[in-house]
Amino acid sequence: SDVCSSDLSLDRVNLGFAKLQMLSERGWSEAVYGLGAGCFFLGYVLFDIPSSLASHRWGARWWITRILVTRGAVVIAMAWAETPTSFCALRGLLGVAEAGLIPCLLLQLTRWFPAERRSSSSAMLLCALAVAGVVGGPFSGWVLQHLDGVGGHSGWQWLFIVGGSLSVALGLATPLWLDDGIASARWLSADERTALQARLGPVHASAPGLRGALGQVLASPVVWALAFAYFCFIFGFYGIAFWLPPLLSSLGGDTGAGTGTLQLGLLSAVPYALGAVTMLGMTVLADRRGQRRPFLLGAALLGAAGLVACGLAQGHPRLGLLALTLAACGCLGVLPLFWSVPTSLLHGAGAAAGVALINAVGNFGGFASPIVVAGITRHGATLGAAFAVLGLTQALGAVTVWQLTQASNTDPEDGGGPE
Repeated sequence: SDVCSSDLSLDRVNLGFAKLQMLSERGWSEAVYGLGAGCFFLGYVLFDIPSSLASHRWGARWWITRILVTRGAVVIAMAWAETPTSFCALRGLLGVAEAGLIPCLLLQLTRWFPAERRSSSSAMLLCALAVAGVVGGPFSGWVLQHLDGVGGHSGWQWLFIVGGSLSVALGLATPLWLDDGIASARWLSADERTALQARLGPVHASAPGLRGALGQVLASPVVWALAFAYFCFIFGFYGIAFWLPPLLSSLGGDTGAGTGTLQLGLLSAVPYALGAVTMLGMTVLADRRGQRRPFLLGAALLGAAGLVACGLAQGHPRLGLLALTLAACGCLGVLPLFWSVPTSLLHGAGAAAGVALINAVGNFGGFASPIVVAGITRHGATLGAAFAVLGLTQALGAVTVWQLTQASNTDPEDGGGPE
């Protein structure tokens, strides 16, 4: 699951670095890039719930295989996007192909880990987001610098060809690695399966069917509030994911201006590496103390402060890198803590529908974020000013989750809430 999640995140990193060559070579504007980056989320949002319900019905193992193979094929095709229309269309098709994977992986955790380990296990999964940044930055910089012109293709084209091929290969290998749950695990003995299933707690046999589950979550104000909060968190996170390379370049000094693509890739790994450490550290402490709500609020506000600080660091490369690092630590740290809330409140088919709805609506923030940033900079404001908007939105998400959990007098570890 970690490898699958990392493969998805690598696409976001690659796109940010491809921008350094792709726009000038194709003659596209920043607005085209922002629209194309955002079009991914239109397809993703529209098909996330149907795809998640299909994985619940047909089994995670083969559905994840389907997702990885089809998305890899689309990523490879992006290397030959020659017009803004084809670029945006392929990004939208990529969203359709990828829809449902993250909810499917998150729900897999509920079939393997008890509630008291839900945050730390989610962190191990979502840590792949940070690992993709650590590995993907230097990898993307190396490809742009050393494969540019090889075989008549530009470096940015090789980013998509190599990245898509890795996704296809991973998809074909998935059935060999992944089991749908403890009951079907081929590497466990019968006694081990019985003991592990007992630790998961009682099965919610009264959970509604797929159609009833979808109707319940659509009528749930709690689910919609969580979806809004996740929108805010994703809005901030993808500001970093899509704009980290150009933001580093804009800081000036030794950190940005005049830095080669390989050096820029190595530099971009720093925020993601420290973000991974923060993510794991926060979730382990939250699980041990049984108090996830304060850590969730702290991580979100740290991310908000870091994003806003980026707006004040123009021309100060070291301060800018510090601000980016704080933003990455907070924006990454909040994700596993947030997902412990809906996975504790929802069960069975209701969990598949609820998590998919939250993920779908929340990921619309990934559509809005690059478009808002591009729109702000297009009207004369600096990239730093756009990041201040991202930071304020991140803070709004923190307040929403805090008020929601406080009003219901529940914490993610309580495991209470509607089916």
